[in-house]
Amino acid sequence: MKLVQFVTRSDTIGGAQKYILETSCSFRDDGHEVTVFSGGEGVFCNEVKRRGLNYIGLNSLVRDVSLYGDIKSTIAFRSEIKKLKPDVVIIHSAKAGLVGRLALIGFSNKKIFIAHGWSHIRASKSIGKFLYALIERFLSLFCDKVICISQQDLIYANEKLLISKNKACLLYSGVRDPFVPTKFSTAKVYNVLTVTRFQHPKDFDTLLMAMSEVNKVCHDWIITVLGDGEEFEFYQRKTLELGLFDKFKFLGFQEELSEFYVNSDLVILISKSEGLPLSLIEAMSYRKPILASNVGGVSELIDDGVTGYLVPPSDYLALSQKMFKIFCSSKEELSILGENSYEKYKREFSFDKMIYNLYKHFQS
Repeated sequence: MKLVQFVTRSDTIGGAQKYILETSCSFRDDGHEVTVFSGGEGVFCNEVKRRGLNYIGLNSLVRDVSLYGDIKSTIAFRSEIKKLKPDVVIIHSAKAGLVGRLALIGFSNKKIFIAHGWSHIRASKSIGKFLYALIERFLSLFCDKVICISQQDLIYANEKLLISKNKACLLYSGVRDPFVPTKFSTAKVYNVLTVTRFQHPKDFDTLLMAMSEVNKVCHDWIITVLGDGEEFEFYQRKTLELGLFDKFKFLGFQEELSEFYVNSDLVILISKSEGLPLSLIEAMSYRKPILASNVGGVSELIDDGVTGYLVPPSDYLALSQKMFKIFCSSKEELSILGENSYEKYKREFSFDKMIYNLYKHFQS
């Protein structure tokens, strides 16, 4: 079977890109021919090639609206699909979703759009929200399935975007089990990890304000920050201004995350909007408790007080109180939450379960 995966950005490796990398390698190992498309040739392109997968870059494809570029990308993608003749095309992210589904009009192959959250619609103002919803409803007519990665996103697709219940479905994302043993540190300092991007909808402002409050009474913590983005240097400066620069370790984008997960006591993600964050599922697979803003499908990952903690979005005081409570807990208590987190991961978010159900959608 020939498969194509298509995503907008190649200049970063976020949740959608990780999803493509892992599933593409699995498809290839099962004997299928896989080609990955994306805009340009950035770090994602390099990683696709490093893993021995076929890659085609569309230089005209950019994240922002560009009428000329988008038309050019649609024509280019359609031309490449005509040559490849794939059996299944899987499309990820908003712009690729627009370009890809328009380009595939009239083709007989299976077309699947995976919506990694509806952040671009939720964050828009009323007119923009109405237009985006109209576009998504229209585009859903030109694919066989619209896969939502959380129950909250599925409800939003059905009730707000009015995408047919026969077309939209739920398929939780999954990650591979790293098979690491339980590990908790007895060191006094709490090592906190966040894997993020310095752009909307991530909410680094709320995290900084919360930790500024925490630091007034508790100093036994350090937060390792992995990720890049256009606001990276801005937040480095802001951390310095708040007197927290020695409490935050900004390490930028990292290709290999295993060591960071293993050595953390807690993994956090503070956002204004999410789909189903892959970084939190990864943390669960490493037996780590997680704390995150209660947005999108995050509450489907965290059983509050059992596998981790939920905090209201944009509420720095609630976050500071929860962080202080955690730092008053023992490392052993945190490790119990981490074990519960791992058990939930095994039940609901394993890679094998996800890939099995994804294959089922190829035939349905």
